[in-house]
Amino acid sequence: IIFICTFDFLGHGEPLYECKTCWTKKSRDIIQDKSTKIFLNSTVGTADATPDQYPEVDKDLFYLLQYIHTHVVHGDFVKEIDEELTNIKFSETQEVAYMTYEMELLVRHNDGIREGIAIGREEGLAVGRKEGLSQGLKQGQAAGSQLRAQKIALSMLEDKASIALISKYTGLSEQEIRSLAKEHSLL
Repeated sequence: IIFICTFDFLGHGEPLYECKTCWTKKSRDIIQDKSTKIFLNSTVGTADATPDQYPEVDKDLFYLLQYIHTHVVHGDFVKEIDEELTNIKFSETQEVAYMTYEMELLVRHNDGIREGIAIGREEGLAVGRKEGLSQGLKQGQAAGSQLRAQKIALSMLEDKASIALISKYTGLSEQEIRSLAKEHSLL
């Protein structure tokens, strides 16, 4: 696997980094999966750099890195690449294919956004319903408890129990009991 980077992958100023898979507990143990990852660093290809500065790198590869970094053409290999890229850029067939591909990507992107919004809306509604039901249940239980306490308080008022005793057993405040008694002409 070859990665062409427009940044220095490891920050050591090397034109290329060759990576092998190793076991993380003992990094000296290379896994023999026969895979190699090569990271090419185009930042070594500055305008004033020369292939002689990096003798371990093939000249064509150095010139490719320099081309990526500066867009300056050196060497036959890079000249071929540049000519092919120019042909592709100015080819009407390629332009139509690229525009069609770009439009397809845009359509898929917009479809993905719409689908994401729809899923988010459904999940939001489901959560909202669940929270609403839970909140409604709590409010209903609280209202039911309040009504039960008021009924008990009315029965105790009819039996001439003291307001303090009624408050103790119903959990209603003494003010609430007085208001309830006045409402039902029991005081």
